[in-house]
Parts: sequence; structure tokens; C-alpha cells
Amino acid sequence: FFSGISEQFNFIHLYYLLYQKSLRFVQDGIQILDAQCIIAVGTAFNLAGTALASLQLDLSENFENAPLYNNNRGAADMIALAQANQEIYGFMVIEEGEVVAEYYKDSNDGNNGAFGPIWSCTKTWTSLLYGIMEFDGTIDLSERLVDIKNGRFWNQVRDGDDRKQLRIEQIISMTAGLQLGFEFIIDTLFGRPSGGKSPINALEYHDLNVNNIDTFAYVAVGNLLSYIIQLLTNKTPQKFADDRVFPYLGMNAATDIIWEETPDGVGLSWHGLNMNIRTMAKLGQLFLQNGFVNDETQIFKDDWVERSIAGTAANPEYGYSWWDMAVAHCAIGLGGQYICFDPSGSNRVFVMRQNDTGENTRTTTAFFIFAFLSSFSEPISQGGSSIVTNADVSSFNSILEKIDYASGQEKKQFFENSHE
Repeated sequence: FFSGISEQFNFIHLYYLLYQKSLRFVQDGIQILDAQCIIAVGTAFNLAGTALASLQLDLSENFENAPLYNNNRGAADMIALAQANQEIYGFMVIEEGEVVAEYYKDSNDGNNGAFGPIWSCTKTWTSLLYGIMEFDGTIDLSERLVDIKNGRFWNQVRDGDDRKQLRIEQIISMTAGLQLGFEFIIDTLFGRPSGGKSPINALEYHDLNVNNIDTFAYVAVGNLLSYIIQLLTNKTPQKFADDRVFPYLGMNAATDIIWEETPDGVGLSWHGLNMNIRTMAKLGQLFLQNGFVNDETQIFKDDWVERSIAGTAANPEYGYSWWDMAVAHCAIGLGGQYICFDPSGSNRVFVMRQNDTGENTRTTTAFFIFAFLSSFSEPISQGGSSIVTNADVSSFNSILEKIDYASGQEKKQFFENSHE
């Protein structure tokens, strides 16, 4: 019944199945991308540190290619891996502000950079807008909804007395007690845009479980944060981003992105952005540069990156729409869309677009290992493996084989034992 409807229908239905079956993103070791294996890899290779890049690129300019662009051992390994997997649309690795590896499935796709939907990576772009609003003094993330909008308005809102007490930070960090309900099912059945199509509809769109407030529960879709941006700035999210973000990142809203909208023209909050790989990479580099878009201009507070990736007591692995993957911090979208940066000192950004149907965990894990633990400074002509950690190639292959069959806890134990 579901398979022949539409891509968006399948996307929503998949999330609904996960929601219904309680295949939660972080609990019990089950994820679309199994974070347990990535976290275990990071632990096994003893990664540490929180230093941010000292290099401040002018992000309005295009990334430059490194002297050994795609002619180094790390790039060779990653390209070979991508060529063996038809679900990979493209990827990019940036080191010290230069592109060291880049690949597109279609040789002609470099012109548009594997442009397409980034799904829940949209959440991370939306949270960035809140960092900018905080920088501007427009909002404090500790504010409650009633602090933003008060009065008789709440009398017409379902569960208004409880909803008005929710804090912005709880909504962004998925600890507001929200869950998808009947409205979501109806939108799915009729193929309508999901997440809420007006301020009150977006506010009421999710069921609210007050017993789960301050408990982590990932929610796929929702547009409340977009309407709050519009209320506080008198601009839609896409217009606010076009004024305060996109020019600094060298992005043209008319040509470089598509931001899906509600029927009243407001950009969706938690999915709906479409962009190419090089545009995705600008977000990772921005966070690597701690909000500096050039040598002089910073667009969010000094502590925003630290707070964004710190996680919460409810889930230390999820912050302001960034997942802690041990080797890096990542924005993650349905089907294997990734924007990742490593604040530990490697000064690397990794982005990838793919169509992961859930059977590609091993390949995705391998990409993470290569992107953040490989050498991109050795020419291909020197031969050998790009892995420069204390794990040799045989151990690396053993890890990948284990990923296919082990549970999350088994994988973690395997990695710990392998490291020992």
C-alpha cells in the first residue's frame, strides 16, 4: 500500500513505523545510522579534545582544492568505496579549509554537487537561526513559549496551559515531551505537507506527554520553530536566513537551495531543505570556525558551538540538532545525509549525500573512519593504506564485518576488546 504512493509518503511512513515500533534513534543501540558503532570506533582510537579551528576562511568564497586533491591515499580509499556502492550520490572531505577528497556518482553531477533533499539536516540549519537570533538579542533559549506570546491566545490552544510552559531549548533538543499523533497520520494519508500549516496548527501538531518533558524523544517533523522565527523577526525562516546567513556563506537563496514551505509560505523547520554538497559543507566549516565567517565577523556567540554539541542530561549524544558520533559531530538526515565536523583539532569537515535504505550501515561507518582517521597528505603513488591509527587494515576489516551482525552493545564491546 505504501510503496507506490510517493517519496515523501515513504519518508513519513518510515518515521511513523519507527515511532510506532519504538525503534528509537538512540536507545537500545538501534539507529538509522548505528551511532553505537561510530561511537565505539571513536573510543577505540582514543580520540579526545575540543579545540576549534584557528583557520578562519572567508566562507563567502568557494572552497579551494588542496594540492593533492583526489590524488591522496585517503581520497583514493573513499572514492573506491563510493564507486562500489551505487547508493552514494557524493561526498566531500575538507581539511584545513581545502578540499582533499570529493566524489559524485554521476560524473556530470559535479556541476550541481548532488543537489537534493537533506531531510533532518534541516533541523541543524534551523537551530543555527536560533543561535543567530540569540546573538542579536532577539531570543533567549531558556524562554518559555508564554514569554514569547502571552495573553488570551493560549485559551484557544489544545493543552495550552501545558504547552505555553515549554522552553525553546527543550523543543530544539527534543526534550519537550512532543510526539507525533493523529494530525501526522492524516497528513501522511492525504500527502499533505507535514509539521503544521499555520501558527496554531504547528503549535498543536504534536501530542504533548507532560510526563516525558525533559526526556529525549526524537520527532521527525514539525514547524513550530519556523513560526516562532517569523513572530520574532517578522520574516520567514528562509528570508531571515537570506538576510543573516546565506550571503556570509556565499549562498544564493534563489539558485543554491530549495526550502519547502507550508501553504502560507513559511519554510519547514525540521525537514524540507534541498542543497548540494558544497553548500552543506559551509555549515560544517562555519561551526569549525566557531561562527566566524571571515577573519572579523562572527554570527553567533562564542559558546554556541560548545552548547550545540554538548548534549543534554536526557541524551548526551544529541544537542541542538547535532549528534555526537565520537569521531565528529554531525547533522543527520533520512537516507544518509551527513554534515559533520571534528572540533578536536583535525580541522576536518565531512559531508555526504546518499540513499541509504537501512542496509548501508557498514559502508557509512567505513566512510566515517576514513574521513576522520585517514591521511589525506600522502600521494597515491606512495601506495599503502590511508589509515594512520594504531589499527591495522586487518583489524579495520574485522570491525566492518562485525558491524553487519552484532547488536549495539556487542559492537561496543568488540571495539573495546579490539583496542585493548
